[in-house]
Amino acid sequence: MGVEHQIAFFLRELSAPDPARRAAAAKGLARTRRAEHAHVLVW
Repeated sequence: MGVEHQIAFFLRELSAPDPARRAAAAKGLARTRRAEHAHVLVW
């Protein structure tokens, strides 16, 4: 799975009903260290 696919997956998972899945998605997205997704993490 490429980085872009991972990012798309993490972004989708941020709206999952399970808090553990949302937390894992936020951590994964943060590990990409891409500034364009920072607003999603601090929202």
